[in-house]
Order: sequence, then structure tokens, then C-alpha cells
Amino acid sequence: MADGTTPTNRLAVLGAQLSSRGYEVEWTQHGMRVINSKVPACCPKAAPREDSITLRRRPEDFDNPWFWTVRGEPLAQADRITDAILAVVGLLAHRHPVDPPTVDGAGR
Repeated sequence: MADGTTPTNRLAVLGAQLSSRGYEVEWTQHGMRVINSKVPACCPKAAPREDSITLRRRPEDFDNPWFWTVRGEPLAQADRITDAILAVVGLLAHRHPVDPPTVDGAGR
């Protein structure tokens, strides 16, 4: 990269930042697994509890390195650590399921 860091270093920085915010980070052969232990394992519809983050080039962005989810969704450019943190935190944020609206709007 232009600033002298390697893509692996960027992934390590992201992992350290997420770990300092209370997320569990586990290194894997292809990247890192990030776990939000605050999301109950019982409620998969509320939010994903974990995701694997990798770093690879994005052809649509002049082959710049990007952080990606395990599903192939781009999160942020590798040199935009703050954007990547916000993307992962948002992805793994605990959400309470919303009850469907009722006919009269008063919960009946």
C-alpha cells in the first residue's frame, strides 16, 4: 500500500480496534472471525452474531484492497479503518425483532 503498510496489517488493526470495543476476534486461515457475544445465540433473526472478515482487492475500485464479509459484501476500503469499524459494528448490532403491525394499530 502507498503508506508502507501491508493488507495483513490493516486486517490486524481492524481486529485490534474491534477487540478493544468488546468484540471477540479469532484469526482464521483466510482472515478473522468477529463475534458479538452480546447478541443472544437464540435469536438469529434479530442480527447475525458473527461474521468472517477478509481483505482482498476490489476490481470496481481500481483493485484497491477492501474488507469483505464472508458473503462477499464489501465493507470499506482497507485504508478506511473507521469506516470498516462502523460497518462491522452496524452489521453485528443487536436488534430487537419488531412485531408486525396490527389491524387497529393498538397492538390488538
